[in-house]
Amino acid sequence: GATFVDHNVPIFGTQGGSATLLREVPGGAVYFGAYEVISRALTPEGKKASTIAVIAGGGMAGLSYWCAIMPFDVIKSRMQTTVEVVAEGGGGAARSGMLSTAASIYREAGIHGFYTGLTVTAPRAILSNAIIFCTYDYFKQALDRMF
Repeated sequence: GATFVDHNVPIFGTQGGSATLLREVPGGAVYFGAYEVISRALTPEGKKASTIAVIAGGGMAGLSYWCAIMPFDVIKSRMQTTVEVVAEGGGGAARSGMLSTAASIYREAGIHGFYTGLTVTAPRAILSNAIIFCTYDYFKQALDRMF
């Protein structure tokens, strides 16, 4: 018979931890970089960013983040959910690593496989991050007036 082998061996604390690390570090740089570029481009020099500039910057920050990190997120998710079927007596199975998982995704779906789910994620990212930055800016201004 066959047994299922679950690939839940921790790396950096969780299965898929290395892909998560590769996702979050550059993702943060892209996220805040995009916000700054867009909001400053829409703000006249010497002026405070308008609500529209903050909303546009926030929306583009969210979109840029997900476009940049989606391949790592797809790899991480696949690593966290992969279960391998192994013949009994096979001595167990090697856990799928990040590179072998990426190769498998590419073989199955090409470059598009790394962007699975982006059409659903992008609108949510634009809306939620526009709201996040707008809310932050609103409360920052309110607190600045209070203190």
